[in-house]
Amino acid sequence: MAYLLQNITNNVRSEELFHSGYTMSKNNIEEGSKKRILIVIEEINFLHSLTFTLKRKGYQVFTATNGKQAYDIIMDLKNDNNSLDLLIADMQLPGYTGKELINRIFKAKINIPILLITDHAHTVTEFISEIKPAIECVVLNKPFDSKELLKRVAELLRG
Repeated sequence: MAYLLQNITNNVRSEELFHSGYTMSKNNIEEGSKKRILIVIEEINFLHSLTFTLKRKGYQVFTATNGKQAYDIIMDLKNDNNSLDLLIADMQLPGYTGKELINRIFKAKINIPILLITDHAHTVTEFISEIKPAIECVVLNKPFDSKELLKRVAELLRG
């Protein structure tokens, strides 16, 4: 679960969200100049690689290592009147699977474009056709390189 920490120091209120060992300042979320992307991948090295690639291109990146964490982050941001611009999720996740996470997002009526990462694109085709056009969802089959990732991210963010 996402935790909201409120620190009051020298009459300055600082709120930070903590997820998977990453700290995200709420003030940075509200700046709005950067597109906000949540990456949810269990594999830590893969998660760090994608995070590095996207941050290097100027995106504000949030991370989670399971579907439940990701859903909590999404709901915390929604409850704080903040939103994400893109969700990047692996299909194989602990907590909630990628499919369960997307179904929960759909039921909560949250409209976030999704880049779904999988080893087996053919197995998710039917699922994607069920959720479209309510949620824009694109599949990126593993393995892929950073150019392909950035291309798909840009396409989804353009709408």
